[in-house]
Amino acid sequence: MGESHRISKNRTSFIFVIKNDGGVIIRRFLKKDAKRACDMTIRVFREFVAREFTKAGVKKWLSEQTPEEQVKRSASRDVFVAIVNHKIVGMIEGVNSGNIRISRLFVDKHYQGTGIGKALAGKIFKLNQMRGVRELKVYSSMYALKFYEHLGFKKTTGLRKKHGMIYQPVKKSLKP
Repeated sequence: MGESHRISKNRTSFIFVIKNDGGVIIRRFLKKDAKRACDMTIRVFREFVAREFTKAGVKKWLSEQTPEEQVKRSASRDVFVAIVNHKIVGMIEGVNSGNIRISRLFVDKHYQGTGIGKALAGKIFKLNQMRGVRELKVYSSMYALKFYEHLGFKKTTGLRKKHGMIYQPVKKSLKP
């Protein structure tokens, strides 16, 4: 897999672009990506995650998945998209202050199992390692739990439920 990295202290010029033989590009989220990224995350959520939530939980989660909310979150979070043939097929969002964690990671169902989720997570791992972060958390859906365990995350407690959303807290130690 060929990688191109340009790193700058200026957030807007920080770019990771990865191309592999499958033509996948991973880059920082741009404002113009908001609608397509939200459409993809909502599709994946409805198909694979929503059944784990109560009706109220689904409603609350969906209320936060607007292009406007995504743009707002991207101003203070690390957000990357995976693109194949000009189509957003994956997205990751990392909270980079306070409770440092991956807050969203979605991959289109046709691209799950292709390494896109792992590549997106790898970007968040590398960024946080560069920042000296030693531990990364995720509030995983049951659907994604095996994926996170495969990446080295370990359960920290039992299942949790908040606002009708059910999740499994997990964490991973990052190497310095």
